[in-house]
This record gives sequence, structure tokens and C-alpha cells, in this order.
Amino acid sequence: LLLIVFRDGVVASGVALGRRGALLSLLLLTLVTPAVFYQSRYPFIFMVFPPLVVVAFYADFLGVAVGLMIVTAVATTLTMLGVGPLTLIPDVGRSEQMFTLQVFITTLLVMGFPVAASLNERRKLERKLEILATTDALTGLSTRRRFEDHFLTTWGEALRDRSPVTVMMLDVDFFKAYNDGYGHL
Repeated sequence: LLLIVFRDGVVASGVALGRRGALLSLLLLTLVTPAVFYQSRYPFIFMVFPPLVVVAFYADFLGVAVGLMIVTAVATTLTMLGVGPLTLIPDVGRSEQMFTLQVFITTLLVMGFPVAASLNERRKLERKLEILATTDALTGLSTRRRFEDHFLTTWGEALRDRSPVTVMMLDVDFFKAYNDGYGHL
């Protein structure tokens, strides 16, 4: 958790966890984990995995780290109190239960971080594709697609706020001849 906060910064980390989806997914994990570990009747330990994957989708690396801390705190406390699915293992003492819990938490870590990493990489690629689709590679200027998106947003805000909008268009005569003579760059 500390490595992620130092890497991303405190403000960026707070923003990442402050998003609605991140908070709701962590709340889901916070509700499921005690439900799984407070009962000793059914071996539902695997039910912690789906909420952790949801956390990875919405809250990235930091969310997985916080989620793992939540699971670790709840599961360790309840297992030490003698309740939870790990008490269903026959003929084992507290030390074997705690070892099994450590293996379970390690499995959560090994499963949660790669999911967060692949989703993070996908988001980066999507942002890169968005830039490629809306920016001219030669000039670095916005394309018509970005102009239309921006214009529609601005037009909607102007209608809502009843404020004026100005659009200016420039036409440079014989620009093709200039490019042909001096080059595009």
C-alpha cells in the first residue's frame, strides 16, 4: 500500500479511491468478507474473490491493496476468535488455520494485482487510442472529431447557461502550394 501511494502520490491515490465505483466496490468487499468469515457453517472462503476482482476493475492497484488489508484484518481477527470457514478444516490447530489463511491471502494478492495490472494497461492503451483518434499526427492539432465533440459540449453549455458562442474559421488560400514548396513539417 505504501509503495503504491509513494509511486502515485497521495493526491492521485486519494482521487483514485474517491471515485464512486471504487468506493462502492470496496464497500462490497467490506460487506462480503465479514459475511464469509463470521460464519462457520459453510466453506465459502472463495466468495471473497469476485468482490476483489470488482475492486480491481474500479479502484486499480491501490484499491486492491486496500481491499487486501480489509480482508486480512477481518479474516485474521475472526479466525483468531475461532470462527470462519477455516475452522471447518478437521483436526487442525490455530497455527495451521493461520497458515492456511496466509496462503489464502497470498492467493488473493497473486490474483488481484495481475488483474489490476492488465486493466491499468488496457486503460493506458484506450487513452492512447483516444489521442490517436482525435489528434493529427503531423501537426499535433485536434481533428474534426474532437472539434465536433467539443463544439457539441460547448453548444449544450451555452444553451443551458444562455451564453453566447463564437466559432471562427480560417481559410488559407493556396496552402497546398506552400506545403508542396516548403514541405509539410
